[in-house]
Amino acid sequence: MAELPNQTNSLQEDTWENRVKYYSQVATKMFVDTAAEIRGVSLKEIPAKGLDKGIQIPICATGAAVGFAIGGPSGAKTGKSAGEAVATAIDRMIQFKNRDECKAVHMKWLCGFNTADVDGIQRKMDFLVAFFYQVFTNYNVQFWGMLPGRTDHQTATAPQGQLNQALNHQVRGIRGSKPDNGQKCQLYLSYSWENAIKKLAEDSVYRIFSHMKEEVSADSPGGLTMEFLATAFKEGSSEGGFTKDLVQKLRSMKLNEHSGRTIDMKDPKGNPQKPFYSKHLINTPVEIPKDKNISQLLQDSDFSKNDYFYCYSFGQDFSDVEHHKLTDKLLNECGITDLYKVLQESRDTMIKEIIDSLKPFHKEVRDRLQDIYGRQEDIMNMYQRQADHKKCSVVVLGDTGVGKSSIACYLANTSKKDHFEVSHTMKVTTNVVAYLETKVFPDTEYEDDLNTTLKISDCPGLGGTARDDGEVVEDSQILKDIADHIFTFGGEVAAFLLVLDSQTKVQAKRLQKYAEKFDRGGAFIKSLIVIFNKTDIEDDKRMKTKTMKFREAFNEFIEGNYHDTDTKDRKKNEVKAIPIIHFDDNIEIKHDSVHKPFSHDWAKGHNLEQAEKLVCLIKEKSNAPYRSRRTAEF
Repeated sequence: MAELPNQTNSLQEDTWENRVKYYSQVATKMFVDTAAEIRGVSLKEIPAKGLDKGIQIPICATGAAVGFAIGGPSGAKTGKSAGEAVATAIDRMIQFKNRDECKAVHMKWLCGFNTADVDGIQRKMDFLVAFFYQVFTNYNVQFWGMLPGRTDHQTATAPQGQLNQALNHQVRGIRGSKPDNGQKCQLYLSYSWENAIKKLAEDSVYRIFSHMKEEVSADSPGGLTMEFLATAFKEGSSEGGFTKDLVQKLRSMKLNEHSGRTIDMKDPKGNPQKPFYSKHLINTPVEIPKDKNISQLLQDSDFSKNDYFYCYSFGQDFSDVEHHKLTDKLLNECGITDLYKVLQESRDTMIKEIIDSLKPFHKEVRDRLQDIYGRQEDIMNMYQRQADHKKCSVVVLGDTGVGKSSIACYLANTSKKDHFEVSHTMKVTTNVVAYLETKVFPDTEYEDDLNTTLKISDCPGLGGTARDDGEVVEDSQILKDIADHIFTFGGEVAAFLLVLDSQTKVQAKRLQKYAEKFDRGGAFIKSLIVIFNKTDIEDDKRMKTKTMKFREAFNEFIEGNYHDTDTKDRKKNEVKAIPIIHFDDNIEIKHDSVHKPFSHDWAKGHNLEQAEKLVCLIKEKSNAPYRSRRTAEF
C-alpha cells in the first residue's frame, strides 16, 4: 500500500499539550482497531488476508478516531481533518501464522473488548489513554525535545504556571546544537509534527502486538495490565510489518531490515538531513530507574557527543534536585527540553482532557466492533458451540435384523444404500463393518442444537451373518473383525450401542459373547448403551420385562466370570446403571426414496426425544471412553 503522505503544514499549534494529546489519542485508537481486527479474524467474522500463508493484521487509525479536541473545542474541525489525514494509508502489518494464533492472542490479552459491555470498552480506552500518556512522559525527550517542528514554529510557547517554573527557557535545539539566544535551531521536522507523532504511535502499538505474538505460547499470566503493556512496549520489536514494496522485500529476504518508522529532518534551508528512526528513538536511550542512576549519568555523560539520551523507568518518581540537574544539563549542552516533571505533575488533568476528547468516538468504536463481528451474543454462542462440539466414535452391536442400520441411518439423516444398507426382512445385508462420519441429524434444525459428530461403525450381527458368497460367518470371526476395526480406527470408543428387538426374545448367549470379547478390564459395561428398537411405547409392562431379561443375561455372565463377591456386586450395579433408549416401531428407511428420514413424521416426537437423549449419553460417556487393546491381544 502507499506510503503515508507527509503533511507539509501542521494543522494545530505545536505545543507539548497538543503532542501528548495527539499521541495518546492516535495510539489508543490504533490499539483498539488492531484488537478488533484480531478478534474479528479469530472469530472468522473478517476474511483472513495474507501472503500465501499466514494472516496480516493492519495497524492503522480511522479518521474519526483522532484529533477531535486537540487545541480545545475550537480545534474540532481541524482536528478531524488531522485524523482523516493520518488514516489515508495502512503500511504496517502484524503477521500471524494462522487464525489459531490470532485467537490465542485474543483470548490471552484482548477479551475485554466486548461489544456487549459498553462500559467495559470505555474502561479499556481510559486505561490505554493513561498508558500511552505515560509512554509519552517517559520518552518525552525523544517525542518532543529531539523533534522540533518546522522553522515557523521553532520557538516553544511556554505554558503558564509550573511549566514556566520548571523550564524557564523558550528555545529548543537538537542533537548537539546549543541554543543561540532565541535564534533559529539547526534541524527541524521535514513535515508536520502530527506526521511524526503518528509514526511514533504506530510503532508503539506495533511493538506491543509483536510482543504479544511472541509471548502467546509462553507460560505467563494473561490480561492487559500496565506492567504487561510497559514490558511489551520496551521488549517488542520495531522490525517487520511494512507492506510497501513487500514483494520485492520478500524476494530479497530483506523484510526485517529497517528501523521502524522514518522521521525525516532538514535544516532551515530545506536541505535533507540524517533522519530519525522510531526504533532508535525507543530502543537506544538509556533507561533511568532510580535517582542514583541520574547521578551516575550526570557524572559520566558528555551529552554534546550523543545522538540519543535517556528515558525514565515506568512508574518511577524522582527527586526534584537530581531531576533538575539532569534537565538543566540536557538543555544547556544540547538545547533539548525534558518535560518529564511537568508531564508528571499535569498527568491527572491531561488524561481527563484526553479521555473527554475521545468520548464522542466511543460509540463509533463500539459500533465498529459490532460491524466487524456482528451481534456479540451470536459470537459468544459460536465460541460456546465450538467448545461444546463433540466428535464421538460409536460401535453399533446387535443380532442380525434388529434394526442397527436403520438407527444408524436415522442418526445420519440419510437413506443412501451406500452408507448403511437396511434389511426389511431377516435377510442379512451387513456382512462387514460399515463406517460413516457424520454430524447428528445433518441438514436439520437440530444439527446445531446437538452439535455432535458421530463416527458410526455399523457392525455385522451375530447369529447367522452370511457373506456375499452365501457362506455363514462364525460369531467368533465377526467379533474379531469388530475388534480389528475398532483398533484400526483409533482404538477409542465413546459408546457401544447394543440394539435389541423389543418384539423378539433376548438372546442371552449372544449378549454374553460381546461381554466376553470386549469387557476385559471391565470397561465394556461402563461404555454400553442399550437401545430397544421396534418398541410399543404404550406397553409399559413389556418394556420392563425386556429390560429385566437383558440385565439377567449380563448378570449370568458376571456370575460365571467373576469370583470375588465384591466384584460381582460392583459389576451388577454397573449393569443396573446401563442407560436404556426406546425407539418405536415406526422407523422405516427406504433406500429407493429421495426423501431423508427427517421428511417423515416418525423422525420427530418420541423418537427425536429418545435420539436427543442418546446423543447426550454418548457425549457424557466420551469423557471416559473405552480403549481397545492391540488387535493381537484379541
